[in-house]
Amino acid sequence: MTEQNSNETTPIDVGFDLGGTKLFTLVRSPAGDETRSYPSGPDFGKEDLVRIWRETIDALPEKPRYAGCAICALIRGQTVVQCNSIPGLNGLSADDLEWKGTKPVFLNDADAALLAQVARVPGERNVVLAMIGTNIGMSYMMDGRICTGCTGMAGELGNVPFPFRGKILPLGEIAGGRSLVERAGMSGPELLRAVGAGDPKTTALLDEAAEILGMSLAWLIDLMNPEKLYLGGGVLLYAGFFEKTVAAAKRHAMEKLFDACRIERAEHANDIVAEGAIEQARRVGG
Repeated sequence: MTEQNSNETTPIDVGFDLGGTKLFTLVRSPAGDETRSYPSGPDFGKEDLVRIWRETIDALPEKPRYAGCAICALIRGQTVVQCNSIPGLNGLSADDLEWKGTKPVFLNDADAALLAQVARVPGERNVVLAMIGTNIGMSYMMDGRICTGCTGMAGELGNVPFPFRGKILPLGEIAGGRSLVERAGMSGPELLRAVGAGDPKTTALLDEAAEILGMSLAWLIDLMNPEKLYLGGGVLLYAGFFEKTVAAAKRHAMEKLFDACRIERAEHANDIVAEGAIEQARRVGG
């Protein structure tokens, strides 16, 4: 039996996933994953994120190897440019979170999810991933390269305009989780139960959103010709929503392009964004 060198360290990685309704934290080590969840929302501020980041780093036995923070926001130059779900984060930079020699790598949450997904399934080169959560975001890879646009902020699927009930609204205000519960006039868990029980009113509301979301996926399929389109996010928990969205995409996309693309749920969706934040930190060596 070989005795472990007392100077050897056990690598620890930290990933944060800050969404519109909760902050999910992941501390990964050979001993296993430790996860926690905190409420976020519109009133969540910079000081809240800084406090939880410091508490997480303070609780570690040593400096983490890789540390990343994915946010439901436009990120440019390691700074939050625009966060509609949590306005108090606007202007936050990765430097603001540096603590005890650890500064996280910032990135958009959909980009993080795609990084984690392609790391799990190596070999895929033309992939789209859309997160249907509180709002809607997406990231895409073409010929093996994640495309971020000229300013690094590509993929704002939730802001694409669609006709809806006589108005032109961003997709996120039609099929995003926050808009759905607002139109239903109930909480997310209440809506989940109502749809699961087959309530006609809430089922019709979800059907309407799935149809338009499916149209948006048809656009992506026709424009980008991906081999795989992954869907993630809490809205997919509503009974039948995933299947109805895929059916709508099939109706509206070109047949040959749809047939060339497999639409699947993102694997291990609960931690995929935090895992992607760690993966990005690994890639940049942060």
